[in-house]
Amino acid sequence: MAERESDAEQLRAALAEKEEAAGELQARVVERESEAEQLRAALAEKEAAAGELEARIAEQERKAEQLRAALAEKEAAAGALQARVTEREAEAEGLSGELEALRGRSEQLASELEAARSELNQTQSRLALAEEWNEAYRCSTSWRITRPLRWVGAAVRGVIIKPGEIAQFARTLRRGIELGGGLGPTVRKAGRILRQEGVAGLKPRFQFVVDGSFESQCRANTPLVSAKKDVLSHYDQILGHHVDPGSNTTQADIQNDSITWVIPDFSASSGGHINIFRMAKNLQKLGMSAQRIVVMTPNQWENAHQAAKALERYFQLKNMEVSLGADSIEPCKYLIATSWQTAYHVANYRNAIHRCYFVQDYEPYFYANGTDWQLAENTYKL
Repeated sequence: MAERESDAEQLRAALAEKEEAAGELQARVVERESEAEQLRAALAEKEAAAGELEARIAEQERKAEQLRAALAEKEAAAGALQARVTEREAEAEGLSGELEALRGRSEQLASELEAARSELNQTQSRLALAEEWNEAYRCSTSWRITRPLRWVGAAVRGVIIKPGEIAQFARTLRRGIELGGGLGPTVRKAGRILRQEGVAGLKPRFQFVVDGSFESQCRANTPLVSAKKDVLSHYDQILGHHVDPGSNTTQADIQNDSITWVIPDFSASSGGHINIFRMAKNLQKLGMSAQRIVVMTPNQWENAHQAAKALERYFQLKNMEVSLGADSIEPCKYLIATSWQTAYHVANYRNAIHRCYFVQDYEPYFYANGTDWQLAENTYKL
């Protein structure tokens, strides 16, 4: 019995010990569970932080992708710019070569200009000397005495007189002088016609006196030296009241280098025309190729082709369009009057960018004080 109680006591002591150990274990379990809860909370917090970091990383990756796209775009633009720079460098090199060629050409032209100036100075010196001799010659007594004979020679040049008709020619010459109002007035009128129209203006008039026919006067296109003229029609023709002046034009409407010269009728010996055509040819050499000649009426030409052939034969004027009459003036950049009889038409015409006046002399001095003098003088005020 005592032994059993001792065993029971031992068992109870062992149980108490186990219970105490179980209590300790229970306390440790509670402690571990508390630690585990703390760890779970910490883990949740870390997971939340990791989610935020992942979101930020994703945003940064998106921005990085945008930056890579922008960088690629910039690189493409830089490549295009580099190609343009290369192209411009090639153009610059080509222009540099052209500039060098132009410099060489400029030096050559400068040399040619210097030579031309030297030649011009020599020519002007020779011309001045020739003018002095010419003035002295014209002031001589023999020149003044033989003036009527020179007029007769110029007038009859080209008029066919048969050997058996000398007496008849003398009578015809006397008749012409009578029609002209005497030797002095006839010579003066003939001189005026020579200045205005040249020898070509005298030939038909003299032929009219020779054959006495009305057809010859019609061929002359101008009245006989002693004949009266329709004054109103004559000055209306000069003032250009019958011609459509056109409308104002703009630079875009016409060729940039177009030039139209408006000239009176001409002959092979027309001195003023020589200067006009010399200027036209010089402008051709400078590249002004779109030039046109308008021959005003009255004139001696049957058509524009005949006038163009005469210009080529008398003045070596080529590659220029020729037309007759003020009605044939066309729109141009430069419209140039060359005498007082052409100035009114040019001043009235509107289809030209620039209207110019090519002046070689003070033309009122060609006339006595009267209508022609006033009209010529008024052209400098248009």
